[in-house]
Amino acid sequence: MASDVHGDDGAGARRDGRFDRDGKRVDRQVRAFAVVVVGHGGYRSVRVGVAPPIAKSLIARVVHRWRRRSVTVRAMAAMVRTIEPGEGRVVLLVVAHADDVALFLGGTVAMWADAGWLVVVVRVTDDRWDSVGSDEASTMAANRMDFEDATAILGVHEIVELGYPTDTLGDVSTIELRERIIHSVRTYRPYALVSFDPYAMYGEDNLDHIAVARAVDESFWTSQFDLHHPEHFAETSAHTGQPLAPHGCFERWYFGRRVVDVTDVVDITATLDRKVAAGCCHRTMMLNFFNQLRMQAETGGWRLPPVENALAAGDVADVLPRLLRAGSEGVGARYGVAAAEEFRVVTFGGMQGLLDALGERI
Repeated sequence: MASDVHGDDGAGARRDGRFDRDGKRVDRQVRAFAVVVVGHGGYRSVRVGVAPPIAKSLIARVVHRWRRRSVTVRAMAAMVRTIEPGEGRVVLLVVAHADDVALFLGGTVAMWADAGWLVVVVRVTDDRWDSVGSDEASTMAANRMDFEDATAILGVHEIVELGYPTDTLGDVSTIELRERIIHSVRTYRPYALVSFDPYAMYGEDNLDHIAVARAVDESFWTSQFDLHHPEHFAETSAHTGQPLAPHGCFERWYFGRRVVDVTDVVDITATLDRKVAAGCCHRTMMLNFFNQLRMQAETGGWRLPPVENALAAGDVADVLPRLLRAGSEGVGARYGVAAAEEFRVVTFGGMQGLLDALGERI
């Protein structure tokens, strides 16, 4: 944001906005708040320090409240969304790993299924290395079984396996991966395409997630081009019984470790128990996760007795439910509901205004 802040054209520090017109230092937080406010109004730059003293005082007071209530302000920008009846329409959810469905949006998946949506999940990798104390073949088989059990609890309609080796998507061509997702879009002709948010990668250290996010985002528009992979059109969809053809999704739903620009929140109070149950199905992967926590804590001179007990017993059912409930309830508290999941939703390619102005319902 700093490059968007401009002071007067005088010399020295006044040029970077640190001083007002009279050469007095402007508080950094007041400047930051001014940029945020004007930025949300659609402007690219702002002059700092030209407001009268009473305005500066007002801004300073607002900054004080804003710092204390920033989470509340952010929450107010999003809306708690009601899941409308699906009436047999398809939601195509593309994930990197088996546990992504339950952990990131298990409550919403269950809500979709309950409302009559057909949720089709594409798992891109085989999770062959996500275990502790096992071998590759056994790990793949265990994670596949855990995945099937978890998705059954959530009401998933169908699973599609792409079968790439886990933790290697950084070496896979984005164009190759994109083609596989385009194929699924044309096969299932979804109303909504759902995956990781490529623009919400704060704290994201899993390259598989990033690779999937980029490929899915591009597949949204490339699946509509008849010159992108016309070889698809010789195939017949097992889902529709019709030849594959270009298809445009109406909505895109994005999730992530931290969705920066949240637009929609789903109240999952009614499905939280199923999210937790589905998460606990992923015993193989979660024990590996617990072992990672144990090693990191040990390096820092700590112990995690509940985690150690879970590893000794080979059972995640005591610790994991507490973690999943705490996460979902923490999100819900920001929006005044018992439990929730956050998303960035883009409708009609981000051109809803055009649709409202010129469109007609069919």
